[in-house]
Amino acid sequence: MKKAPTELEVFIHDIASPLTNIGISLENMKSHIYTNPRKLEKTIVATLDSLEYLHSISRIHNSYFFDNKDTKYSVEELIRKIVTNKFGFIIDQNKILLLYDVQEELTINYDKLLLNRVITNIISNSIDALLEKTPHKPKKIKISIKNLQNKLVITILDNGIGVDNNLIKEIFNYGYSEKDSHFGIGLPVTKDIIENRFGGVLKFQSLSGIGTLVKIILPI
Repeated sequence: MKKAPTELEVFIHDIASPLTNIGISLENMKSHIYTNPRKLEKTIVATLDSLEYLHSISRIHNSYFFDNKDTKYSVEELIRKIVTNKFGFIIDQNKILLLYDVQEELTINYDKLLLNRVITNIISNSIDALLEKTPHKPKKIKISIKNLQNKLVITILDNGIGVDNNLIKEIFNYGYSEKDSHFGIGLPVTKDIIENRFGGVLKFQSLSGIGTLVKIILPI
């Protein structure tokens, strides 16, 4: 098993996604700057959100902010903002069907920056898995938010390529990745935040060729 990454390695991993999103947004702005004002407006919002996320990451890596709790905020609002502003363009371009199942409005006060980081990592993995799927097959992500016996349960289900059963334990080891372009940091960090910082549970189920289900369970 590879040793845990350094703070620098984690920082580099964390900024890779928003920097990629900013690059995509700038390309999108260039192509729609005169032809589609509404799409341009959405792209600018997405770019600003990515910049805000970069700023929040710098705060996460500053120990002064690390253990601070935010005031209460809406779980659904946070997740919708992440999906729309960070992944809206790639979801639209690849015709990914996004479904929400929200039973009630739930507010929490877990560190918003860290939960943002968790949801971003999981959805990014779902999209990667969907993009490797056979092109003509429908691509879907379903996000559910529920209150079950005073526990917040966030479920993210995709019908991407899935993970072989014998590799599921490996993906939570630092440094393990089946892609050369990935650091193998996202899922281990996600598990650490949920279980060690938030005192929750992270469940992961996957079938090769069928899809993946990630479940976050947090006390509320």
